[in-house]
Amino acid sequence: MKHGEVLEEIEREIREKGYSSVAKRFWRLVKEVKKSPDLAVKYAERIGRIDQEIFREKAGITVPLQVGNLLAILGIAASIGLIAAGAGSPYPIVYAVASAFILSTVVHPLAHITAGRLAGMRFTFYFLNGPIKIEPTVKVDYGTYLRASPEQRVAMHLAGPAATALSPLLVMVIAYSLGYPASSLYALVALFLFFLSTEFIPLLLVKAGSPRFLGLDFRKSDTYRAMREKKLA
Repeated sequence: MKHGEVLEEIEREIREKGYSSVAKRFWRLVKEVKKSPDLAVKYAERIGRIDQEIFREKAGITVPLQVGNLLAILGIAASIGLIAAGAGSPYPIVYAVASAFILSTVVHPLAHITAGRLAGMRFTFYFLNGPIKIEPTVKVDYGTYLRASPEQRVAMHLAGPAATALSPLLVMVIAYSLGYPASSLYALVALFLFFLSTEFIPLLLVKAGSPRFLGLDFRKSDTYRAMREKKLA
């Protein structure tokens, strides 16, 4: 059966029975289509439309893209404000760590968007996801995602973890320029190492044959998705 015919069947079953009845079949088809740039371009719009419909059903609370971007920019401003305010505080380490946590959270989706748009990808909305389901995450338009090259998809996936991991180092540079004590700077280095491990250890666990741990599915991590797309490059 041709890919177009399979898509027609999937669309019909989704209307009649819901997404759960065809989930495995749909993503198996997507995997096959990705192997051929021509097929990816040919069916990108239809696959993207199906993905968008089913994802909105399970995403829960969503926020329009422009609103999410504005909140992320405000988060960056709050992070900078915290590190500036902490310079004269008796507990500067608290301000430094809080600033790094906020910055690492809000720059993650912005990094995805920046790398994705450079590759021609569009994004549609924000939703809450991540290990504890409260981290802001941005949804890519899957049609434009499929039209991008595997290398571009790898770069988009890795941009978020890289931005998260590097955030404490950026805060450390600002803290150093403001005369923060060494203890605060050491704490930021430790936070950098922590973020680096939490962003990239999931990939190692999946490759070692442990895709799940404490109810978390590491196959949904950015680094695993980057590895998945790299195999197509």
